[in-house]
Amino acid sequence: MSTPYGQDPRSGAYNPNPGWGPGAGPPPAPHMTGQQPAVGFPPSDPSGFPAQEPPRKSGSGALIALSGVVVLALAAAGVFLFLWLGAKGDASDLAGRLDARGAEISQAQDAATKAEDAAKKAEEAAKTAETEKASAQRSLASATKCREAARAFIAAARGTNQDEINRTADGMLAAC
Repeated sequence: MSTPYGQDPRSGAYNPNPGWGPGAGPPPAPHMTGQQPAVGFPPSDPSGFPAQEPPRKSGSGALIALSGVVVLALAAAGVFLFLWLGAKGDASDLAGRLDARGAEISQAQDAATKAEDAAKKAEEAAKTAETEKASAQRSLASATKCREAARAFIAAARGTNQDEINRTADGMLAAC
């Protein structure tokens, strides 16, 4: 014979449902006896067993947490989009400034090349001028000798000494 809750009737153990047992039937419902159900205990159904609680919605905390994560992710995406658009405008501004600086650098390089070419031409002109100066000085020296010889010939030609005229004429021919 078995007893409720697996208790041995000979042991004299506590029986939580006195008056209920095999053949006794279920205990009377509290509303039939006029008794108030005990506070803090769930109401029992007519079979005497406590009523089952409705099933809880599982995962409602996870749903709230997931919603919070989605809101944070959308906010972060908005911030990153704002920053990206701002950086994109800055990048285009920087690209324009870079192009302008590149054009300035190429103009400066062209001007430097032209200045180097002008400096080379000036050096060549200076060398040519030095060469022409040396040539002019040589011509001046020979012209001075020629002039002196011509003056000597003219002075001798005013005189009557034929040997002197011949000698100065030979000197003039050698000098000029």
